[in-house]
Amino acid sequence: FPLPLRTRVNGNPEFGPETLYAYEAGIRSQVSERVSLDFAGFVFDYSGLRSITTTGVFCNPGGASPLVDPLCVLGSDSVFADAILNNALESRITGGELSMNWIVSDRARVAAFVAYAREDFGAGSADAFNVAGYPELQATLRADWMPVTGLSVGVLVRYVDDIEAVSVPSLTQANLNLRWQINRDWALNAGIRNLLKDRTLEYRSELSDIVSTEIERSAYVNVHFGF
Repeated sequence: FPLPLRTRVNGNPEFGPETLYAYEAGIRSQVSERVSLDFAGFVFDYSGLRSITTTGVFCNPGGASPLVDPLCVLGSDSVFADAILNNALESRITGGELSMNWIVSDRARVAAFVAYAREDFGAGSADAFNVAGYPELQATLRADWMPVTGLSVGVLVRYVDDIEAVSVPSLTQANLNLRWQINRDWALNAGIRNLLKDRTLEYRSELSDIVSTEIERSAYVNVHFGF
């Protein structure tokens, strides 16, 4: 018969800060009067990364391990999987970023950005697992156009890879913004966020201590007055 399985994460008085040694190098090139490129490569060496290590499985009450005494589950109301926060992970993240700015005309501009990063864990990290995570690939494309003087249209499209460690799926998002500069002092902004989907999940707590929420499609209008 099934028993509830509960996970208990215990504190650790020896839990300490993470250590990072970061190495970065980049180059910028003005390809032409209208096009510029930026590239940066990086290596991040982490030690003492926050992690969770499983310390055992126990019957409750009693505290016996079902791995040693399988019959303990018969007199138990639940089974606990105990874990402890620690700094058992080491990793190296290597990657690069490339961005481009293109002045198409006096009334139109395009900007693009792409970043890739890969994480490799050290040999001593096999008994622990990472409680954070990050997207390996990210890309953004932004276009701004001024069809008439005083009116501008902006479109932003971005892609973010999945975050496997916390089960966040990949997403593609598009936003639209309109700005009307009525005169020197007054401006009107309007836009829509999340054009492609009704809602997207962008974050999930690694410790499940915060209820996961999805960002819904939304529209906004605001008036700006400067003096």
